[in-house]
Amino acid sequence: QTIDDGTEANWKIQEDTWRQSAEASLSLPAHRRVDVKVRVQLNGTEWIEESTSFVTGLTEGIRYPLISAETEEDAPFSRGTEVFSRLTIDGKILEAYLSCTAQGLYHVYLDGKRLDPFEMAPGWTDYNRELLYQTLDLTDKLTNGDHELSALLGAGWYKGEIGFLHNRNQYGKRTAFFAQMTIRYADGRVQTFGTDETWQGADTGILFSEIYDGETVDGRIQRTGIRKVQVLEKPACLVSQEGGYNRVDKVFHGKKITTPKGETVLDFGQ
Repeated sequence: QTIDDGTEANWKIQEDTWRQSAEASLSLPAHRRVDVKVRVQLNGTEWIEESTSFVTGLTEGIRYPLISAETEEDAPFSRGTEVFSRLTIDGKILEAYLSCTAQGLYHVYLDGKRLDPFEMAPGWTDYNRELLYQTLDLTDKLTNGDHELSALLGAGWYKGEIGFLHNRNQYGKRTAFFAQMTIRYADGRVQTFGTDETWQGADTGILFSEIYDGETVDGRIQRTGIRKVQVLEKPACLVSQEGGYNRVDKVFHGKKITTPKGETVLDFGQ
């Protein structure tokens, strides 16, 4: 169906070749919700109709760079770091969308509350050829006033130990984060926000975090060693999320027990 100008896209499925061809080009703007209506004619008579919607990604290019709270000297370490910045909302919002990804693993937060519903994002790809990004709807989460956007970063497959030989730094020596947000106001204004030199970085209470070897967390430490971020290049080879996300399926509640040797164990009943 259509976007603001009423443009319509039509596709025909050729019965003999099952080839799909676009009869009209459709240029999609970045970070917009698109309503889609699909009508299929069976045997030249009966019509079936379904409707859905989707949100476009970074169709108009990448404006912001990757940023990092680490340097290349952090290559041997797998601690968690954090990057954060503030933005101001000053009007009624029609829609707001955030696209983000990381070199490493990430979770993203608004005012300390986690936004993303997935785990181990952006997943494992050949980061030299393809880095997946995810797009989130913030329309109902942003209100007038100041907000903090932050991301928690871990080594993941990007710089952590992977493979049978447990080699490190397969793709790089430091984690990094990318974000690009578009906010559209009711009065017609468009505001963009993303990762740049104004962001700050910090260490966290996650002292160690690896795919194979779990985490070491000191809950007494929150945000420490605040510093300027390192501004890197714009991310190359960005591709919108393909397939499903990794999500939490079931939560197991551990029971604290003491063994005959006096050791403390968390038993998850498996």
